[in-house]
Amino acid sequence: MNLLRSPENRLWLHITFWAAWIALWCNLFGREMPMLQAVVQALLLAATYAVFVYANLRIGIPRLLWTGKYGWYALSLLVLIPAGGLAVWQLLLFMGPNEAIQDQKPIITAISAAANVVFMIFLTTSLKLALHSLEQQQTNRQLENQQLQTELNFLKSQVNPHFLFNTLNNLYSLALTKSDRAPEIVLKLSAILRYMLYECNERMVYLNKEIEYLRNYIELEELRQDGSNLIELLVTGNTDRKMIAPLLFTPLLENAIKHGLNRTTANAWVRMHLDVNAMDLSFTIVNSKAPQSNFHQKPLPNPVLLAENAARSSVRTGGIGLLNVKRRLDLIYPNRHAFAVSEATDTYTVTLKLTLTE
Repeated sequence: MNLLRSPENRLWLHITFWAAWIALWCNLFGREMPMLQAVVQALLLAATYAVFVYANLRIGIPRLLWTGKYGWYALSLLVLIPAGGLAVWQLLLFMGPNEAIQDQKPIITAISAAANVVFMIFLTTSLKLALHSLEQQQTNRQLENQQLQTELNFLKSQVNPHFLFNTLNNLYSLALTKSDRAPEIVLKLSAILRYMLYECNERMVYLNKEIEYLRNYIELEELRQDGSNLIELLVTGNTDRKMIAPLLFTPLLENAIKHGLNRTTANAWVRMHLDVNAMDLSFTIVNSKAPQSNFHQKPLPNPVLLAENAARSSVRTGGIGLLNVKRRLDLIYPNRHAFAVSEATDTYTVTLKLTLTE
């Protein structure tokens, strides 16, 4: 909620302003007259100023200045200022003898009154424009946060079906062969879905929960690989009470499995190292790739390019890829992350570094 737009807050802001203004004039008038008379005169003077101040605040600014009618707004000020000066001058004369007024010529007193009106209009206009600017900034931030949250929810919704469909395909294959491992996969899948549906709906989750989810994912994938390939996860550093955006590591592991393990006949591997040093997290995932045995063999596609193409066509294929990860990092960790992909002769490496929250 925008606190500046609250009617109660606006009312108290106006009351505070006029109370301070009346107190100032009571102090000035109180030097020459009894305090009760000074209060009455300060109230009358405040009421007179308020007529012209609110004519500018309620009519001039919203109906002329903010609608682009600058000429008409300037003309309104040319009317308000002399009229306000005349009204204040007449009020001062009506309120009775005053040494400051008696020592001045009438024209000087009128000009001084007009100058006070100019000051009041300038001051209140500046305050109104400043508060309006703050309101707009708050509104823009709220809209940006809503848009970011909407986009993040959409990106996360792409993660869940992608993994679910892959796992169900694996389970279907094992069910066809009546594998004894099918029940174990169901249990692992149940734990993973529980996390995805009930625990990772927040913007941030505990890092330990995310690591536990990643381990379940690895165990489920190892069952599908039937021990022919290796998937390792090494966690170092203090991960307690650290918070992280959910499901950041999963697409990286999915790409490593899809373009590393699944494209190699045997003895393929994926190695991950997650290190936490204070509030800095480093996650590195390296996967083997099939060697190109002869010159005429078609080169193995770069998994980064495949993932990015899949992300661009996510509506058609359901893939998310590295572009999804990059976009989420830009939204959640702006200027607080580094993401790099490198390729060697027989490996692909993805490195993610970011600053955590606690």
